[in-house]
Order: sequence, then structure tokens, then C-alpha cells
Amino acid sequence: MTLLPSVNFLFVATVVILVSPIAAAYDQHISSSLYASGYTVRAANGTYLDRRNIVEDLQLSAWNILPGSDDFYYEGPRLSIEVNLRLAGDYGVDSNEMRSARLDYHVPGLNALNVEAVYAFLNIQGAFNGHLDSRLGRQIRLDTIGYTAFDGVESTIYLPLGFSTSAFFGMEVKGAKPFGYDSLELDGVDNVGRDSMDDAYFSSLVEPESLLLLGGELGWSPNVHLDSAVAVRFAGLVKPLQQQTIAARFAVGNDSWRSINRVVANPLLDRTDNAVGALREGTLVTESHAEIGYHLHSNGWLSVSYELYRPVFMLDSIFNIFGQLGRRDAMTTYEHELNSTTRWASWGFMRFVDNNDVTEVHEQDSVIIGGGGGTGIQHSTFSRRLSGRMQVESELSARRFGLEHELGHRFWNDKLWLSVRSSFWHVDDALYRSSKNIVGYVLSANHQFTEKARALFEFENYYGSGTPRFVLTALLQLDMWR
Repeated sequence: MTLLPSVNFLFVATVVILVSPIAAAYDQHISSSLYASGYTVRAANGTYLDRRNIVEDLQLSAWNILPGSDDFYYEGPRLSIEVNLRLAGDYGVDSNEMRSARLDYHVPGLNALNVEAVYAFLNIQGAFNGHLDSRLGRQIRLDTIGYTAFDGVESTIYLPLGFSTSAFFGMEVKGAKPFGYDSLELDGVDNVGRDSMDDAYFSSLVEPESLLLLGGELGWSPNVHLDSAVAVRFAGLVKPLQQQTIAARFAVGNDSWRSINRVVANPLLDRTDNAVGALREGTLVTESHAEIGYHLHSNGWLSVSYELYRPVFMLDSIFNIFGQLGRRDAMTTYEHELNSTTRWASWGFMRFVDNNDVTEVHEQDSVIIGGGGGTGIQHSTFSRRLSGRMQVESELSARRFGLEHELGHRFWNDKLWLSVRSSFWHVDDALYRSSKNIVGYVLSANHQFTEKARALFEFENYYGSGTPRFVLTALLQLDMWR
């Protein structure tokens, strides 16, 4: 999603330029979020790298743009604008990490400064007597398949009897991270190391081109008790089709029981001929979720679920972990409301072998390859929160046992929130090559200075996995104009 000179940059810049005069004339909201963090992360050669991240998010919203739309009795279409720009810099990057000549340090795709447009679009709602909504620009689409970021147009038509249909068309935004950055991770950083790989591979990485996206969804939700939809998405229409995804969801229930179901299929995951062959081989379905829950009594809720997940790789990066295990889990969860402020939950799961997973799991004799469970309790009011959790997991040669707890309280007329979180984990995993006891804590302070300004500070400290890890995070949020 990096907007260094590119078609995407010109597209978004054009949208911002066109909408800025309009946004300046009507109801608007401008806010800013400044995020800064400092920590160390293990590099590919086993050394530790300093990271000093600063991220600035600027959000602009403008609405009631059409004449008369600010009137309480207005019934026509409404026009609004949404823009989110992000400037992200890492002042801890070693210059050798960006030099392809230093193969032992080079991290493909790493930049010390990234300028991004998370989204920038025009939004029309309620056209044709409330039957049509449309968006034009850079946007994030979330449907039954999942989310995708693209530059283009999206429209939704609302039909009688609870039916609706939507369609979108545009160019995908490569490397889009609309929901932020993963903590303690950075592009190209492989926490496992790359000692067994030839350094030359890392200098030959070619960034994949953006693909043309086309898709749609047909939904039916006649009332609050029923929600269903079918969605389809294609990628790479101007070339041989590279991605084809089909998904369906169905949810039904009331206050006493519920059932939630979802399935996602990728017929072209590992073949280019047809979905029938993929179904026969068992690789057609890449995600599925089925859950049923029931109120055993007024304060207790029991649910049973099954989840299947197989990683989907576009084969566009040497950093893809091809041996990553899929998941086929059966889980049971029980939640109990002890009183209006205290809840207790307990859960357990079994993990089954996936015969289509290309890993050493084929050598396992047992159908069940793992499992685990845990229990936790939380007491929460407006002024304080106290929680504790215990969890144990086992999968193949990996075993984990953990204890976590949190204590938080408000001070200074509820403007200051202070909390401490602590954790203990015993890990026996091939990643660490030995058993480890990891102890850590997080100190957090969240202060609401005014209605339009707040600041958050967190300090994390972990011991037990080699060099102690320290993480310092600060966040400043401001409503600059409303």
C-alpha cells in the first residue's frame, strides 16, 4: 500500500484534491493519532535490531454535503467523504538492511519511511429512495469472504423482502494493512532465522503486481433472527485467472439459541482446471466454521463449534511459511454470568490431522494431533477491572502452559486509567529448541485530558527467551476539528 510514485498514489491524490474544497464547506471532523514505539526484534542472522516506529494517522470526514441534507426531515440521498492518510517511519532501521549488496543483512521490501492512504472515497447513501449506496475511491471491503483493499467502485442495492446485492470492481492495493501493523513484526523479518537459506534468494525478490479485482455478494436478512449471504471474488482478470474465491454464511437464532455457519472455497488454490477436481482432492474448502449455542439456564451459555483453516499462499514471497499447519478444531465453550459484573468461562478443544496438509503430519498415526483448554474469570465495572486466565495447549511436539492476569482502576475523576498485566508461560517448542519459562508484565496508563484529547503509554518487559525484551509504546489521539 506504499504510495511512493505509482498509479495508486496519483489516484488517491486526485480524489483528495477533488474532495478537499467540498469538505471545507460542510460539516466535518478532522482527527489525528500519533503512535510511537521502541523495541528490539531478532533479525534473520540471529542478531537483534533496534526499532523506533512513529506512525501518524490523519482522518478526515465530511458529511451533509448536498444542499438541505442537514435538515432533520431531509429524505434524499446523502453525500459524504472519508479519508485516512498514514505516515509511518522507522528510525531504528540500519542502512545495511536496505542495501541489496549486503546479502547477510538485506531485508527485501523494507523502507524506513512509508506514506499510505488507508482509504479515501466518496460515499453516496440512500439514492433512489434509499435503495442504492455507492463508494468511489480507495476503500476497504468487508464481506463473507473477508476484507480486501482496492481502488475502484462499490455499489449496494437494497431489494424487497430483506434481499440485498452488492458488486465491486477495481485494482487491489498490494501490501494493504488497513487495520494497522502487527506488534513486534516488520516486513521481511523472519523470527525463526534463515541460516539454512542462501542469502542470494533475498536479493532477488520481485514485488508482485496489483491484480484487477471483481466480485459481489447476494444477501438475505428478512429479520434480526436470520442473516445469510453468498459472495464471490475474482482476481487477475486481464491475465489468466489467479484467484477465485467463493463463500457463504448462514446465521439463525434468538435469545435462547443460535447457529452460525460459514464456508470459504478457493478452487484455484493449487490447480488451474476446475472446482470438481479440487473437491475430489479435498483442497477446495480453505475455511469453514460451524457453531451452535444454547442457553442452558438464565445465566449459562454453552456452545459447540468446528473450525477448519488451511493457509492460502499466493506464491509471491519467499517469506511464506509453506510448512504452516492448517487447523481442524472442535471446541466447546461454557460461559456463566455469576452476577452483573462478574463472568466466568471455561473452554476446551481437540485438533485433528488434516490429510491434505503437506507437512510431516502425514507420518502421524493418530487422528488427533493436539488439544487444550483453559478457564478464566473477569470482574468489570466502569471504575475497575480484574481478570485471570489459565490455558494449556499441546500440538505435535509443541506444548504450552500459561497464566495471565490483569488489574485496572480509574483515578482523577475517571480521567486516568492505570492497569498492570502479568503473564507466565512455559513453552516447550521446536522454535526455541528447548523448554523455556517466559515471564512478563505490561504497565499501562491511559489519560483523557479533555473530550478531544487522550494519551496512552505502555511499557512491556519479558524474560526467559534469551535477551530480555523491552517495549515502550505511546499513543496520542486528538480531535483537531469538529
